[in-house]
Amino acid sequence: GVQTCALPICPSGRKADELRPIKIIRHSKMKAKIFCLFFLIVLEFIVCPQNGWTQDNTIPMIGAYYFDGWSGKNNSQELWAQEAPTHLTEKLYNDYNERQPIWGWRNDDLAIMERQIDIASQNGITFFLFCWYWKKDKGEMDIKSIENHASHTSLKLFMKARNKHKMKFALLIANHQGARIEGEDNWLKAMDYMAETYFQDSQYLKVENKPVVAFFNAKAAAPSLTKMNDYLKTKNYAGLFSISCNDKSKKYSANSWYNIREHEPGYAYRKEYETLAKNAEVSWYTYPKEYNIIPLVMAGWDQRPWEKQEKSLYYVNRTPQLFKQHLKNAVQFVNERSCKPKMILIYAWNEYGEGGYIAPTVGDPKGKYLKMIKEVIR
Repeated sequence: GVQTCALPICPSGRKADELRPIKIIRHSKMKAKIFCLFFLIVLEFIVCPQNGWTQDNTIPMIGAYYFDGWSGKNNSQELWAQEAPTHLTEKLYNDYNERQPIWGWRNDDLAIMERQIDIASQNGITFFLFCWYWKKDKGEMDIKSIENHASHTSLKLFMKARNKHKMKFALLIANHQGARIEGEDNWLKAMDYMAETYFQDSQYLKVENKPVVAFFNAKAAAPSLTKMNDYLKTKNYAGLFSISCNDKSKKYSANSWYNIREHEPGYAYRKEYETLAKNAEVSWYTYPKEYNIIPLVMAGWDQRPWEKQEKSLYYVNRTPQLFKQHLKNAVQFVNERSCKPKMILIYAWNEYGEGGYIAPTVGDPKGKYLKMIKEVIR
């Protein structure tokens, strides 16, 4: 007779394959073909590589920090800045144009966001970790200012993207100068806003029904973590999966970094990218084994385009192969430490001004650094 089989569903909700009902025939060759077909369906169900997501707990999730300084209006009145986004500088525009992404300096367009989702997910990135800013600095919550903030443009575009099912997203609360949150009441207001605005989205990253949120200034948020966690339980979540940046507090679900650099000497000083990577790897191991560590992989550091007078440490001679080895070492780390969940963060998707980026650019139009992620995951 004719039997039908229910096809497995990928995490995106997409059927693993579109097949007509299979006619079962008692024939050895046909049985072999059916077995192979069934195996391929199961394999796609487990891995789903086109989604950048995995159900195989031996493969870590890969997240990339997403900085949106590439929307809004630039304050400069110079000719070069007529169509420039907020964080483009003349120096970056003229002297470091190889860092310009292949879609141009501006990214406040839905088609560009969908293109980024396709490129990132196809190369093994599981989620973007968008920088999120409180308004007003050290003051009361101003929802209108938050929603009109140029640096939240890409976050909103991601949520509107037709292909967002290919990736997850989460938030990094960038509670540094200009966006500082003070007081437990304000932290709870931030959680309430996020729960209503972001956490309900089907693609928001959760660990065991706990929304994932990273904290740039982890020390400032730590005293309010318990209340934030309890509050989210009233919203039908299991709590908050909190990630600290550069803070060894045990209050957090996991500990990580936004970026890892050596101390600045106070003057321009050049070092090799390989040194930057090794320094980051040493930092992973400074935490005792009882800590749940999410290793950070540094794609680079060179903020000279944002400096009027060059007075900082910068790193040169990065290559796709060196980046690949750095990422492989991070995979080895999470497997050795039995981190839960297995997760790696990358600084960053698009920190062009600071030299930390893996998105395809004029200098890397084929996305060689992205392809290294795909190779390591495979």
